Amino acid sequence: MCTGRVDPAFVINSFKEKVDGIIVVGCLPGECHYTTEGNIHAYGMIILLKKIFGFIGIDKKRIRMEFLSSAEGVRFAEVMQDFIRQIKELGPIGKKEGLPDEVMNERLGVVLNLLPYIKLVERGRLRFQGNNIGKIDEYFESPEINSIIEKMIFDKITMGLIVDAKRKGISEYGELSKRVGIDEKEILKALKNLELEGFVKLETQVGS
Repeated sequence: MCTGRVDPAFVINSFKEKVDGIIVVGCLPGECHYTTEGNIHAYGMIILLKKIFGFIGIDKKRIRMEFLSSAEGVRFAEVMQDFIRQIKELGPIGKKEGLPDEVMNERLGVVLNLLPYIKLVERGRLRFQGNNIGKIDEYFESPEINSIIEKMIFDKITMGLIVDAKRKGISEYGELSKRVGIDEKEILKALKNLELEGFVKLETQVGS
């Protein structure tokens, strides 16, 4: 199967099921078997997922992508052994991150629900054109691309997490801050945006 068909939902659901790490192995750049550059698109999506996981508090080293040919058996074994070592060092998902299962699943659930939107943003605003792997890394570290990710994806995740928390009766800014994983100023900013969009009613809190 082409790595271009590895849906991000597979990764997210696997982490929800307590998988500790995921590695995706694709064809070498420029050698896509289906002439669709699916391996390059997959690499871009993996980079985006790593950024999203880092944002919600999951160690980015738990997901990795490598490019290998079918003739590189020794290299394949080395890569797998290195990844297994790395995951063993990280330990069970959530433990190193200090995330209780409930909180981690809430965050992953919000990302999963936003996935159709995230895919649209990736396809329309973030997709890299070309097959130079080094350039893809540079592209996703550029201020312009990171600004798009922050404003169009991270902000939506934050608002989704706040709405989810408020539905569960969590409304105090300090508790929301702990639950969502951002400081109280950002919580207040997100709440004001949610109020403007009609999702929540902002209440004045003592000391705010």
